[in-house]
Amino acid sequence: FEQECDFVKWKITLQKDPITKTPTTFSLTAVYGVSQPNTTGFINGGTQVEATGKWLITKGTQANPNAVVYQLNPDQSELSLSFVKMDDNIIHLLYSDKSLMIGNAGYSYTFNKAKN
Repeated sequence: FEQECDFVKWKITLQKDPITKTPTTFSLTAVYGVSQPNTTGFINGGTQVEATGKWLITKGTQANPNAVVYQLNPDQSELSLSFVKMDDNIIHLLYSDKSLMIGNAGYSYTFNKAKN
């Protein structure tokens, strides 16, 4: 079963323990589909997928062994997602070999912090 996809919108929320400030849980929502012309939305609202689980902070990418990495471990999957922290407002998705995921003119794998 295959669906067309022009782009994906992600929302990732990382929770920390309020006292210890250590990572606890995350929630991820991704909406994908075909773009609605002249808008930032999707035709028919797109297709939404969600994941929750635990996350942790590790170190090391292929390019920088000291880089801060956020690893998301979904409850419903044996797969994990890793992001390198670029600064306090930007993270970038990593391949499973800890190298930066490469985008192009139409796709970017850099995530910006959003203010609530």
